[in-house]
Amino acid sequence: MYSFHTYPILLTTRVMAFVALAISLLLISYLVQNAIEHHFAEQDAEELQVITHAIERVLLAAEPEPKYLP
Repeated sequence: MYSFHTYPILLTTRVMAFVALAISLLLISYLVQNAIEHHFAEQDAEELQVITHAIERVLLAAEPEPKYLP
C-alpha cells in the first residue's frame, strides 16, 4: 500500500499562525470595543436630549413671558 510520511509543522509556520491569530483577535476586540462605546454614547446623547426637552417644557410652562431686570 501507500506509505504517507507526515512531517511536523515547521516552527516558523506555527509562530506565524499564532501571531496571525493574536493579531486577528486584537483587531476584533478593538472593533467590538469601539462599537460598544459608540452605541452607549448614542444612547447617552438621546437620553440627555429627552431630559433637556423635558426641562425646557417645564420652564416654558412655568414662565410664559421672560422677565427682564430693570
